[in-house]
Amino acid sequence: LSKKSYSIEDPVEYKMVGVSQISVQRNANERDSSGFTAAMRVVLRADPDIVMVGEVRDTETSSLLKTMVQSGHQVMTTVHAASAIDIIQRLTSSEMGMPRETIAARNFLSALVYQRLIAKLCPHCKIKALEAGDDLFPPQTRDILRTKFGLKPESMFITNPNGCAACDGYGTKGVTVVAEVIIPDNTILKMLREGKDVEAEEYWRSTRRTDFSDPDTWGKTALEHALYKAHIGMVDPLVVQDQFEPFEIYNLVEIA
Repeated sequence: LSKKSYSIEDPVEYKMVGVSQISVQRNANERDSSGFTAAMRVVLRADPDIVMVGEVRDTETSSLLKTMVQSGHQVMTTVHAASAIDIIQRLTSSEMGMPRETIAARNFLSALVYQRLIAKLCPHCKIKALEAGDDLFPPQTRDILRTKFGLKPESMFITNPNGCAACDGYGTKGVTVVAEVIIPDNTILKMLREGKDVEAEEYWRSTRRTDFSDPDTWGKTALEHALYKAHIGMVDPLVVQDQFEPFEIYNLVEIA
């Protein structure tokens, strides 16, 4: 049996096979989402199986999103947030007005996903971290990667500041995604319902199963996922630090 899949996008950028895509142009300088919400109502009346709502921005689109989920549809959407757990803060803010009781209800929330793109090192000119000078790879960074995160700088590479012909002198070529995925269990849902978002994130991080040199991302933040990609020489650990926060002040959570 085929499923009816719809997307509402602002606007459609890529064709998705098997998905009925609706393009809606919203003016970034206006708060009016009437065209977007009208498209959401049309899709809801079509009784879809799967819906992808491009972005939730306000109370009206948030309310329609809630109706879609509560009426038994599988819904995916995006919001701007600084981490996976911060998605809850955005959805429950006065700007969007999603009740915590709704979010924490059984079968409402399947997963919270946060992702960021990081430049990949050019494979032709990247420099072995331990062969770079202290000015390019400071000893304190090397030491904290080893002692705090249990990683081996011997396997890492950093950006060649001069680049090469293959990367047009940038030292990087292409991007890779780093992500964190929270699949809420009953404990997390209870904490979210009570507004204990920090505690929920710490509990989730305590479920980490492997060290930072392992590709398993369960219970790991996006920074910790990025550390794995630095460990295998795909990205520059200094860029990871620049894009997230200084390794010295990063809060590690003990494994339960």
